[in-house]
Amino acid sequence: MKMKTTTFRLLTVSLCSIASLALADEYGDYSEIDLEKVHQRITTLSGSTPAQWRITVKGDAATSATVSWSTLEPEGEHVLYYGRKPTGGDLEKYDHKQECQRSGQYTGDSKKKKEGEKIELASYHHAALSGLEPDTTYYLTMVSNGVASREFHFRTAPAEPEQLIFIHGGDSRSGITARSRVNHMIAQMIEQNPEIWGLVHGGDYVGSGKSYSQWKAWLSQHELTTTRQNRIVPMVVAKGNHDGGQLYGEVFDFIEDGDKQVYYYNTTFGDLASIITLDTNISGTGAQEEFLKASLEKLRPKSKWLFTSYHRPLYPAVKSMPSQKEVFVPHFEKHNVDIALEADGHNIKRTVPIRDDKKDPTGIVYIGEGGLGVGQRTPKTDRWYTDSKEGAFIGKGHHVMLLTMDRDKLQIKSIMLTGDVVDEYVQKVRK
Repeated sequence: MKMKTTTFRLLTVSLCSIASLALADEYGDYSEIDLEKVHQRITTLSGSTPAQWRITVKGDAATSATVSWSTLEPEGEHVLYYGRKPTGGDLEKYDHKQECQRSGQYTGDSKKKKEGEKIELASYHHAALSGLEPDTTYYLTMVSNGVASREFHFRTAPAEPEQLIFIHGGDSRSGITARSRVNHMIAQMIEQNPEIWGLVHGGDYVGSGKSYSQWKAWLSQHELTTTRQNRIVPMVVAKGNHDGGQLYGEVFDFIEDGDKQVYYYNTTFGDLASIITLDTNISGTGAQEEFLKASLEKLRPKSKWLFTSYHRPLYPAVKSMPSQKEVFVPHFEKHNVDIALEADGHNIKRTVPIRDDKKDPTGIVYIGEGGLGVGQRTPKTDRWYTDSKEGAFIGKGHHVMLLTMDRDKLQIKSIMLTGDVVDEYVQKVRK
């Protein structure tokens, strides 16, 4: 896709026309793209045909990943074939094969259906991979009951990366049309810049986490983040307040720990960066607080850049502060977290650096609030930590955030669906 550039410009406009605050028009405009052709890329969920693929990472991004897909036919054999060389789908030429460790039928909707209405439930399949080689492109084909997908590929992170780039966003629920456009935009961004590793999603994938029909639509539309060269984008996922029920764990392969599922975990990128994913749907105290403390103590000394990721914002631009703030923030500040990735508010936000509930150049910057498809809200203008006069930024509109870091600095760009960059922020590494 041809890239566009424009001269830097400063404008004064209202929040409602935030797109015109562009610093640079570097990306394509997908706000009015014809979705009829885009949706033709979505695989029909039928029989044993692998569809609704996704890759998630929990742990070492250089050596592990879970490849998942759905089929309408629940029974049979489900195997992932993969290796370091493309085979054109010739299964015998792959280096490895991995039978899915976990398969099952998705849980149906909790609400009663109209009389005579039938929902045919698909099944999920998860192939967890370990011992992968860092900084390596893996080619793969998903096979269910002898029916093969086309050949895809993804790339593991380097063991000791000098640079890391990822996209952050949240709240893809509700706005079905906008969600497709944003997903297509993500694929196009990665085609333009293959160095982008993946997507850190802040939660609220669907409107009702107990609705299989809504998850079915989200899963199919997620295929649109796959590039035209068949590269699948890995994800680091957080759970939102709309993602209740069993389906979230079934979609993203969270295994039950005793009588419950645990949704907090760490993802590491060598000594360059780490992401601590938390769950703002449960108490911040108890087991989650102990996990957070242990993770910070382990990861802060080794990580140039330390991120936390969760759904409900601790310094919100729209809503009230959650109870987890009083638990999480003191630990964040003690161990000098760099950036907190948030969602839930349905707007765009970058706070001033915060420490001890005031602006402090040594503090933590809180970004995000979600624009992957959901309808947008106007952020409040009376909160000190989002005051533009102090260097913060607030706005609204469907968008993603692009984070680019090396061993010296971090750059964050907020990119609208129109392609406009409405905010750009640079932070130096802590000494």
